[in-house]
Amino acid sequence: MSRVKIKIDGREIEAEDWMTIMQAAQSAGIEIPHFCYHPALKVVATCRLCVVKIEGVPKLQTSCSTKVSDGMVVWTDTEEVRRARADALEFLLINHPLDCPQCEKAGECTLQDYVFKYGKPQSRFKEKKRDFGKRDISSKIKIRPNRCVLCTRCVRYAQDLLKTGGLCVVERGGKANITVYPENGFEGDYTLNVTTLCPVGALIAKDWAYRARPVYLKVAGSVCPLCSMGCNVFLDLKGIEPVRVRPRKNLKVNYYWLCDYGYLSYKSFALSEREIHALERKNFSLVRGIQEKVIQNLCDFIKNHSKEIGVCVSPFLTNEEIIAIKEFGSSMGINSFYFIPPEYVKEHENAWLLKAEKAPNMNGLRKILPSAKEISSAEEKIIAIFGWIMKDTSIPSRVEKIILVSNRIPENLKEKVEFFIPEAGWAEKFGSWTNFEGRVQWLTNAIEPVGESVRIIDFILFLSKALKVSLKFSSTEDLVKMVKEYFPEAEVEREIRDPVRKIGVR
Repeated sequence: MSRVKIKIDGREIEAEDWMTIMQAAQSAGIEIPHFCYHPALKVVATCRLCVVKIEGVPKLQTSCSTKVSDGMVVWTDTEEVRRARADALEFLLINHPLDCPQCEKAGECTLQDYVFKYGKPQSRFKEKKRDFGKRDISSKIKIRPNRCVLCTRCVRYAQDLLKTGGLCVVERGGKANITVYPENGFEGDYTLNVTTLCPVGALIAKDWAYRARPVYLKVAGSVCPLCSMGCNVFLDLKGIEPVRVRPRKNLKVNYYWLCDYGYLSYKSFALSEREIHALERKNFSLVRGIQEKVIQNLCDFIKNHSKEIGVCVSPFLTNEEIIAIKEFGSSMGINSFYFIPPEYVKEHENAWLLKAEKAPNMNGLRKILPSAKEISSAEEKIIAIFGWIMKDTSIPSRVEKIILVSNRIPENLKEKVEFFIPEAGWAEKFGSWTNFEGRVQWLTNAIEPVGESVRIIDFILFLSKALKVSLKFSSTEDLVKMVKEYFPEAEVEREIRDPVRKIGVR
C-alpha cells in the first residue's frame, strides 16, 4: 500500500491508494451525500447521490466506486454536481409520501436532511403517487415500501453478511420494492440491524414504533450487558427513561452491528423487572423501610456477624465495583469470595455477535478475584450478594441469611433475604467491563439511579465510613487507576466521559 495526494474542493489531502473518493473525503471530514454506500457493505453505486466532478473526466463519477489516484482533482460542490443531486432527490420524492410528521424516522432521517440541504424547494410532480400499502417482513420488523429509496442496504446485508438471502428487490422501474423470499423468511438473531441501516423510515422495528420522537431523545454511549461479547451501543433516553438501544461503531469489537437481544436490552430498566426500594426483614416478612434506617440496621448487622459472612459477586458488576467489594471485604477480615456463574447457552458458542457466556464481565471477575469459587460451594451461613442476578439464581440450602444488593429478589431466595438494597442499573453508573477478549470497555452513567437504587461504589464507601474501615480508595477515579493496574496489557478503551448529548434534528 502507498499513499497518494489528491485535491478535494481545493484542499490537498493524503489518502491510501486503495481508497475510493468517498473514503478519502470521509477521512478528511468532507461530506459527500449518499444513500446506498455503507462502509461494511458491497459497493453498488445505485443512488447516484454521491456524484462528483473529476478534472479531466467528461462525466460526473460516483465517488463511492471511483478509486483515488495521485494528482486527482475532485470537486464536490460545482453547479453541475448540485443540479445532479437535486435531480436525484426530486426523482426519489416523486413517490415518497409526505408523512414526515407521523414517520418514526423523522428527526434522524437521512432523506429529510439531504432534501433540506441539497434538494429543490418544491416538487413539480402533480400525478398520483404509487401505493404499496403496509406489511410486516418478520415478527420484529414492519416495512413501509412507499418510503423506501431502494438503496438496497438491507438486501446486501441479508445476502452478503447474514448469508440468508432473506430480502430481495422485486419488479423493476417504478414498481420495484423490497420484499421477503417466501421460502427463506427473515427471522433470526441479527435481523434488527436493517432498521438502523435503513436511511429512511421504510424498515421499522415493531418494538420501537411510536415509542418516542427522535427529536426529543438524548443519547449516551455504553456497552451491551447481555453477554461477554461487549458490543458497543448507543442508549437513547426519553427524559430519564431508556427507550432504545442502537449499535455504536467499534471496528475492534462489533463493527457496526448488534444482535437482536442487544437492541432490546433497554427493557432491563423497566420498573416491572426491578425492585427499587430498600427492604428489611421484620416479623418474618420483608418490609419497605426508610433507606437510611435500613442501611444503618444493615451496618449493625454486619458489625455483629462480620466473622460469619461470605461475599458473592455477580459477573454483571463493573471491574471497579468488584475491586471495591474485594478491598472492603479484605479490610473487614472476610476471606471467602464467591461468584454467581452466568447462564451458558451452548447454541451461541460459535455465533457471530453472541457469546455463550451470558454476562458482560466474567473475564474481569476472574482476573480480579482469581480464587473466588462458585456460590454452590459456599459454607458460610450468611452471604452478602452484590450485583444483578437472574430470576432463577440459586444458592446452597446451608445458607440461612442473605444480604442482597441487587436489581431484584428471586422468589426462591425471598425467605432468606434479611436486607435488600436496590442496585443501580448498567446505564446508571460509570465503570468498565472486560469482554471475552480481555478488552476493557467503559460504561456511561447516562441517568441517575431510579428510586432508592444505589451505586455500589458509593454504597461501599458509606459502609466503610459507618463501620470505620480503612480502604485504599476514596473515589471512582481511584478505582479506575486500580483497574489499569489489574489489566496492564489489555487495551483500555477511552473512558466515555462525554456528556449525554441530544440527538435533535440534524
